[in-house]
Amino acid sequence: MPHAIVLTVPGQDGKGDDTKGRIYRRAERTMTLRWRRQLRQVAWLRERPPLAPTGQCAVYQLGPLTLFNSSSNACELVRDADTVAVSDFSNHAMVVDMLHGSARGETGGQLVNLRRGDIGIFDLADAASFAVSECTCIGMLVPRDLLAGEVQPLALRESQLPTQMLDRHLRNTFGALPHAGTPKVEATVQATLSILQLCLDFAPALAKPKGAVSLRRTILAFIDENLDNIELGPEQLCRKFGISRTWLYKIFSAEGGVKRVIRDRRLDAAFRDLCNNPDTRIIDVAYRRAFSSERQFQRAFLAQFGVSPSAVRDARERAPSSEDDDVSSLGPTG
Repeated sequence: MPHAIVLTVPGQDGKGDDTKGRIYRRAERTMTLRWRRQLRQVAWLRERPPLAPTGQCAVYQLGPLTLFNSSSNACELVRDADTVAVSDFSNHAMVVDMLHGSARGETGGQLVNLRRGDIGIFDLADAASFAVSECTCIGMLVPRDLLAGEVQPLALRESQLPTQMLDRHLRNTFGALPHAGTPKVEATVQATLSILQLCLDFAPALAKPKGAVSLRRTILAFIDENLDNIELGPEQLCRKFGISRTWLYKIFSAEGGVKRVIRDRRLDAAFRDLCNNPDTRIIDVAYRRAFSSERQFQRAFLAQFGVSPSAVRDARERAPSSEDDDVSSLGPTG
């Protein structure tokens, strides 16, 4: 059965409106927390203030297939090496049918751009990073050993026949799920796998850009290894990799430039420092992550995550394992 929430609200008169508002806010918070927890096995959320990522997701188990129906506002999803290492789905392929919205990012060494009506297919053994607009999608997680051959990143366009076949099948399957009886499960799974395999066999693989993705990943690895170096910046990267500032900016233009990438990764690392070592002084975290002053760090942290460093540290100290006071939902470990 789906992890869904049924919301009933009172009438429209005076006091009832206040009660209705509280119920909606409580339900929204509950759905968002559940959505974040469901995402943890796939990716973590990189916060982009001032609008915090919110969403909801219904999950169904259909034999070996995990089906989902999800919607969210604009957000950025990151599946890094640490997530791949601990995820229960690292031996799965992911299928995403974009009913509304768009997604742009990189996975498996390839750039991917999905629009409304497109279907993306990815191997969850690969790291990935995607910027997603306000969107609604349906999809599934499929054990890789049920598919023949390698799973390469694919972007199936809405106009292609395999896309239309898979989209229609997924919509019909979701429509029947709440009423499907056990005898139909095996046949539905086999039909789903057959259509998906058709898409994998006949869809053209994405063309790799000439060195841009490979260079970007190399630069990101260097940045992550040198976050505590106060000299880390565009000039050092241009010298290190023998490229111009113009080309460096083009590589990271989708993320606002390399300076923003460095700052965001330093803040993400600082957030994890505060969660993992809440007894550490904030000024020590700031200097460790190459911020020039505690005030600069405090302002950047608040702008990035919507909370102060001390709030994250204090919440972790008060409830290090509480699900209700879920500090990880505030920042990059979500």
